[in-house]
Amino acid sequence: MAKKKKRKKKQVGKKEYLFNVLSILIVIIFALVIGYRSIYYYSKQTNKKEKEAFTLKSAVVETNRLTKGDNGLHKDKEGYYFTGIVDNNYVSFFNRLFRVVRIYDDNSVKLVSNSNEAVFDFGDSSNYDKSNVYKWLNKTTEEHSGIYYNTFSGVEQLLKKTNYCIPKFKDEDIKCTDSKSDYFLPLSLEDYILAGGKKGFMNTEENSYLLGINDKNDNLYVDEEGNVEDISYYNPSGIKVEFTLNTDIKVINGTGTLNDPYVIDQKKNDNYVNKYLKLDSDLYKIYENGDVLRLIKADYIKVNNEYYEGPFSNLYGTFNPFYRRNIAYFLNTTYYNSLSYKDLLEECEFYIGEVSDTTSVDYKNIYGETITNKVGLPNMYDYNSTKKLNDYFLINTISKTSKVVHVFDFRGIINNSSVDDNKKIVPTVCVRKSMIKKGTGTISNPYKMR
Repeated sequence: MAKKKKRKKKQVGKKEYLFNVLSILIVIIFALVIGYRSIYYYSKQTNKKEKEAFTLKSAVVETNRLTKGDNGLHKDKEGYYFTGIVDNNYVSFFNRLFRVVRIYDDNSVKLVSNSNEAVFDFGDSSNYDKSNVYKWLNKTTEEHSGIYYNTFSGVEQLLKKTNYCIPKFKDEDIKCTDSKSDYFLPLSLEDYILAGGKKGFMNTEENSYLLGINDKNDNLYVDEEGNVEDISYYNPSGIKVEFTLNTDIKVINGTGTLNDPYVIDQKKNDNYVNKYLKLDSDLYKIYENGDVLRLIKADYIKVNNEYYEGPFSNLYGTFNPFYRRNIAYFLNTTYYNSLSYKDLLEECEFYIGEVSDTTSVDYKNIYGETITNKVGLPNMYDYNSTKKLNDYFLINTISKTSKVVHVFDFRGIINNSSVDDNKKIVPTVCVRKSMIKKGTGTISNPYKMR
């Protein structure tokens, strides 16, 4: 039997060996790169979805079907907007209630206050950029400006400036050219119409200024029936406020209904405005922040468990605690001495200047004269969210010799009343913030000082 010849093993050359090793390494590196990129982009996409899942935009869009009808959520080239009768676009932010107006594709969201945040006159002309409304809403170089701005904390972190123009309204046609931007604006004529006008959710049966003018350069406002009408700049009206939340603002909880609004993550920015404080048995609402808090009573004054009604004065409409027949004297003697918590009250300045002087109705007029007291009344330009109270005196007079005083109406009206008319009284007081001992500031668990 023949012997089998042994095959010689083929020797792999050095060059061929290196080529094989490099090929394997290239394949491995290529696989790693592809795998890494796949994981990276998948993770990025997943993180984007998770990020959006907690934004107000996603909360609204995912719970609302788009509609082409009159009521509900609509889509356009800018994003989404609500129109008609809507009951699930409520937002809780800085202890007050807003409605979603528009959602932009970059995740920013425009809100409007659910009701008026103050009531006062527009200014000395129909020019918005020089008006009381503009300077009340936003911080400017002028002293005492930004009253509404100061009711928030962390404005630049939480909000983005909203672009706006002053639209001209004629025969239901809107023309808009100049574009500007600010943090806070009055209710926009364009937004009001887009939301359905008098048939939309912004019609809350209040008088409210609109950002817009007619073809005669008159200011515009929404009346109690929801109609768009012209108004003289020296006639007071309510102020609904619009602003835009930043793109990264998240929702903590809520479903968007009136009783369960979307709650916004304020990124640890908070203050005391619009929270409640209870002094013994009396409930107050905080309307101005600071080391000394300003409070407005959440009810009218009672005497012997009955609502007290009395005149402002029997002479002139100046708040004067040194004149016995003046409301200031009553508040700082009889009423003050009846309070079981009078030891907790701080003296503070009240602005009692005239609303108008011989040449203007500039908001700064009221700061021309002050008085230091323990008890006062709200002034015309205070942030005022006491929606359930109505027809009560304001502290500012028309003029020192006038026998007519201003009366607040939460529907967006400042009425004039004779000084000797009897009205219910809503007092304001001051307390030191450091004296608060307990409570969370809600109406069910108000702050307490003892």
